[in-house]
Amino acid sequence: MKNKGLLLIFTGMIILLYSTVGVTAEQGQLTTVGVGVIYEGQDQFNQKLKTAILEELENVLGANYNFNFQIAEGNNVVQIKQQLKQMSNNQQLDIIITAGVLGSHLALEKNKFNKAVIAPYVLDNRFLKSKFKQQASGIENFNLITVKQFLNRDLAVFKKVTGEKKISFIMEKEHYQLLFKEQPQLAQAILGADNELITIASNDGVADIIDKLKGVEVVYLSPLLKLDDSKLLALKKELLNQEIPVVTTIIDQSKEINNIMAAYSHHEEVKRRARTTAINLEALLLGEKLKEQPIYITKSKGGQKKIVVDLTVAKTLGQLPDWSLLKEVQVINDFRQQGQEISLEQALKLAVTNNLDLKAQQQEQEVAHSKAEQATNKFKPVIDLNTSYSWVRDDIAANSMGQVKEKTWSGELVLTQVLFNERVNAQQDINNNLEQKSKFAVTEQKLNTILETKISYYNSLKVQADLELQQENLSLTKENLELAQTKYQIGAAGPMDTYRWESEVVMNSSAVTQVQQNFKNMKDNLKMLLDLDVEESIKLVDSKVNPVLEEIKNQFQFNTPWDLKQARAKLLKQGLDNSVELLKLDQLLAVKERERKMLKSDYYLPEIGLQAKYKKYFNEQGAGSNYDDSLDEWSVGIIASYPLYQGGNKSEKLKQVNTEIEQLKTKKRATVAKLEKNIKIKVNNVNTQYLKWKNAQQAVSAAVNNLELVRDSYSIGSVSVAHLLDAQRALISAKRKKSVTKYDFLIAVAEAKRALGEY
Repeated sequence: MKNKGLLLIFTGMIILLYSTVGVTAEQGQLTTVGVGVIYEGQDQFNQKLKTAILEELENVLGANYNFNFQIAEGNNVVQIKQQLKQMSNNQQLDIIITAGVLGSHLALEKNKFNKAVIAPYVLDNRFLKSKFKQQASGIENFNLITVKQFLNRDLAVFKKVTGEKKISFIMEKEHYQLLFKEQPQLAQAILGADNELITIASNDGVADIIDKLKGVEVVYLSPLLKLDDSKLLALKKELLNQEIPVVTTIIDQSKEINNIMAAYSHHEEVKRRARTTAINLEALLLGEKLKEQPIYITKSKGGQKKIVVDLTVAKTLGQLPDWSLLKEVQVINDFRQQGQEISLEQALKLAVTNNLDLKAQQQEQEVAHSKAEQATNKFKPVIDLNTSYSWVRDDIAANSMGQVKEKTWSGELVLTQVLFNERVNAQQDINNNLEQKSKFAVTEQKLNTILETKISYYNSLKVQADLELQQENLSLTKENLELAQTKYQIGAAGPMDTYRWESEVVMNSSAVTQVQQNFKNMKDNLKMLLDLDVEESIKLVDSKVNPVLEEIKNQFQFNTPWDLKQARAKLLKQGLDNSVELLKLDQLLAVKERERKMLKSDYYLPEIGLQAKYKKYFNEQGAGSNYDDSLDEWSVGIIASYPLYQGGNKSEKLKQVNTEIEQLKTKKRATVAKLEKNIKIKVNNVNTQYLKWKNAQQAVSAAVNNLELVRDSYSIGSVSVAHLLDAQRALISAKRKKSVTKYDFLIAVAEAKRALGEY
């Protein structure tokens, strides 16, 4: 989309400024231009340099010119010189572009060019010799592109990231000889007095390189190093093992920087170099002199963050950035986000296992079970063993009036058995009912825990999706800022659009920060439900809609609205039958009904029990001595008790229980009414949220197409910045609605299942 916008900008300018260029196009033909491109390797860095040139030529000039590319590879100085010589003698080529750093610097050494040459990747303006003019090359058929103090800027950034440590810049001897052989003082001037340059041979092994790096504090790996991937990876791993920070230069915002603590992204700079190449080539094709074209690219005023920091590597090295630096960098491999991955199913298992409220309810069930067992045990015999010893000394008896000497030791065994006791019978039934009620309470708490966990998980995913949208919105805004800057630079628009987009970047960045905090809060709430440490990092797994749809499509009938009423009636019956709220009330009613029966029986039923005793005297002397031959006593008796009068409490208690029964019946009717209403609402909401989700999916496609059209129109000046801003906001709004309705639908299903008594 971005490249297409740039194409439209420059195409529009070409048409406006050079109306005479369309002669061959009117005849149905495009001017053919032979372009030789020399790139310097198959590695990602050099491939990006080459691709940027090819893409910008096509984007800017492809509508009016047919390019006949001859692309050649040169891996070293000798090969690049050979390619330059061959292409200079190739009559089919009109221009040569050195799509690499070495080739661009080799071109600087030449004084005469028999063919147009553009060198877009001269590192730094301090490499230019006195023969070049200040703002142009001044050499016939030659144009170069560079920036001011390229390496100083990078080094300053890495100093900040690494805590002002000494940086050792690593480059190959061949590159050093090319860049600094004739002016060795330039290397120190560029690197600074507190940094150093270390050269390595292309055939050096990892051990050789490590040996040369003994004692270094920070290693700056040049992206021009001709090390194969395995050797480079081994080198970076060994440096990390030795706790030596590694920094480098990259072209894109790739997350694959592999064991490197920080990188400076030149993505935008490379694109601007390539774009300037295309514009200068266009000027040449339109008859202007190449030696008069600008050699400096325009300064970036925004765009993507250029510093990329691997937080996991930084943590390993003990060099985490501070708060101020974190705002300036793009963070990758954030260890704070690399915690335990928890899916919804895993979260539900954790919640059921760890939730403290559910644990407390399960413990309450255990207490109720214990009480029921105790009530049952009252029908079992009770056996008591008693023993007593009494001794009154002779001297005390002699000196005490009315007291005689005694020495008695006996043991007694007492058996008590309930034969009939309505209160004990009632208590057993009541405790059994209360145990059942506690089981239903556990089920209710489990259902509530599962629902609460699902809602918290889905809401967390909703905020996570919103965070991704805010970040996408910020990226779109930065792209539009660059588009506005390009229009301003080529004179297609004033600075007002740039200021507007810069303001949007600030506001969008603030929105991202706020949603990041909201996401953290939502995850913290989820961790509390799962009884996890709030400091523990977790990663959420997105929930898919289709499995849920397959599970419930027949149950809720959302694809057949004519059967919805019948389905609702069926679901209503299911929900009432499964309702733990009603089941709990039924158990409470059973308790009160049994209590009423017990109170009524108090008027006419006695309590009957059996008691048997056996007593043995082991020793007795003095008063109360049994002089019979047998020292044992035993007895068996039936005990009956009947409460004749309790001060009027019988009737009052019965009256109270009758009132409580009526109260529970009223409460049950009210609960049934509430449940019916809730079930209908939740079932209807499933259908409503499903339709909203389906509609939102269609809206996104329309919003994407609209943004593309408006952006194209904005690129050529047909619409204002307000129109593009509205289209961008409409797209983000449509995507947000799609994600919101998705999770609202999943929450609606979860709530409906809870209303129906399902897990």
